[in-house]
Amino acid sequence: MQKTSRSSWLSWLLLPVPPFLLVMIGFVLFVSTGRDDSHISYWPAYTLTHFGEIVNHSGESIEQSSSLLFVVILALVLHVSEATAPSLGPMVSVFFGILSILVTQRLVAVIVPRISLAAAFIISTSVYVIYWSFSGMETTLTAFTSGWLLLSFLAYLNRGYTPCGEYGSGSPPPAFCWCGPNPSWW
Repeated sequence: MQKTSRSSWLSWLLLPVPPFLLVMIGFVLFVSTGRDDSHISYWPAYTLTHFGEIVNHSGESIEQSSSLLFVVILALVLHVSEATAPSLGPMVSVFFGILSILVTQRLVAVIVPRISLAAAFIISTSVYVIYWSFSGMETTLTAFTSGWLLLSFLAYLNRGYTPCGEYGSGSPPPAFCWCGPNPSWW
């Protein structure tokens, strides 16, 4: 029993390290990623914030990005800050990259607890995860909502349906659907 509590304590102590690795490696090696495609989501977020509706460059009510949820989240962040979409977009992506690491760690902890911290370290140092975390795009949001959806399904399978369960059973499916057509495993 002593060993279990000690390893549990060590896991909690080391839990911030994988997100820290993601951010540090990203700032050193991946500061210039996704700079053109990300602007497809920045414009609708800008117009939603400043004009109260999503319009394209011609002024037509067309949502041109591939992720409505990312546009709405970025618009909310723009609304409460003085920064621009190109400066905040990568920060939002990094934030969801960190949440993706944590949800992956939790998902693995539910399935195979003894390797959950290793999984977090592997994910946080993956070139693809770091690249897309610094892209300013919705990819990490999709990865996060995918993990959240899987955690909700596991909670349902293990304990049965609860409308406001441990992982917010009613929220992940709509959030996942609003992320767009691109699956997170690309």
